Amino acid sequence: MLSNEYRRQLRQSREILRLAADGLFANRVEASLAAGGLMIGCASLVLVITIASVGRSYALHSIEGVGANLAYATLDRGASESYTPQDEITLSDLDIVRDSVVPIARAAGTYDIFVEFGLNGAHRHGALVAVTEQFEDIRRLTIVSGRYFDAEDYKTRAKVCLVTDFSAKAACRRDSCLGKTLSIEQFTCTVVGTFQEGVPTFGQSEIQKDTVLIAFPLLREVNGENYLQVLYAQARTRGEVPWMADEIHRILRSRHSPAARYRVDHLGIVLGAAENISRAMTASLVVFALLTMTIAGVGIANVMLANVAERQHEIGVRKAVGATVKAIRFQFLAEALIISLIGAGAGVTVACSAILVVSHWLRPYVALSIPLTTAVLSCVACIIIGTVSGYDPARRASMVQPVDALRAD
Repeated sequence: MLSNEYRRQLRQSREILRLAADGLFANRVEASLAAGGLMIGCASLVLVITIASVGRSYALHSIEGVGANLAYATLDRGASESYTPQDEITLSDLDIVRDSVVPIARAAGTYDIFVEFGLNGAHRHGALVAVTEQFEDIRRLTIVSGRYFDAEDYKTRAKVCLVTDFSAKAACRRDSCLGKTLSIEQFTCTVVGTFQEGVPTFGQSEIQKDTVLIAFPLLREVNGENYLQVLYAQARTRGEVPWMADEIHRILRSRHSPAARYRVDHLGIVLGAAENISRAMTASLVVFALLTMTIAGVGIANVMLANVAERQHEIGVRKAVGATVKAIRFQFLAEALIISLIGAGAGVTVACSAILVVSHWLRPYVALSIPLTTAVLSCVACIIIGTVSGYDPARRASMVQPVDALRAD
């Protein structure tokens, strides 16, 4: 059974809330504008955190898609005081690295040059990339049609090649390029497959829009070279990549002249930079959204102060008939809280609706989801800012003297 005192307090609270709602309805235009400011701030906070989270996930996924747990070594020609052909990375270096560095799951090498090639009567400019075995797995290539190189192609130096799906469509239109002859000056080979990158690097790697892949043993027949420009190594786990990179660097330094300098980079560096940039951008955008909320809170304070000034008579009458300072303060705090709740609810609704609409269009590229935790935290922040903004007006209202209020009226 509820005590009489508890029932009395409950009735009093309901009465105060009713009075707060009536007060806001009487000043609905000003209250709506204040709630609208909080709505914008709350919606901005939800959208900002969602966009930053999705952008971070997409960027990290794209970087990792270039090759998981990957490190790559090159001869740093700019830093080397004087290097000789013996300092170039060779197939022997690749074999030593593959066999002696325990964390390595796969290793491959490439040599790329820009060439003009002819295919199906069309002449195109692009990259000729000679690759060793396991390059397909390391770089996560997707075979669109035909096949990739097999062990026999490497062993017999078969004159076969693959072209990007972009080149195939541009040169052969609706026809298939499989089985057609591709020519590079005096060198010719047969197209056995078309491919594309698993995750596009937009020309920032050896794979360009127009790219021809050949097995590395054929390289000498094209330009007489027989060394690797890039040595790729893939670790079994991401945590082993830094140690693997150090070991590769040590091996290359030990097998070549002291004057030669080698760069061994890994995607962990790029991932770390991307995460730092993402955190900085997220923090900046969150501060901006919170600033928007704070400005909206100032709007609530202005609305409440105007209410206190306009309702001096009401406050005086209520105090004259026995309303306590606590009750008056609670009434005006309740008004600020109602404005905050309306603004928070509307802001989350707008943000979630926008996410649902945009996710329909972006579904093929990136997955968007409604962040429940972010929505709740945004509501809490909105309510706190609104309530804090309404405290001083509520305090001023509770301090109004009945005699002064009635005389002023």
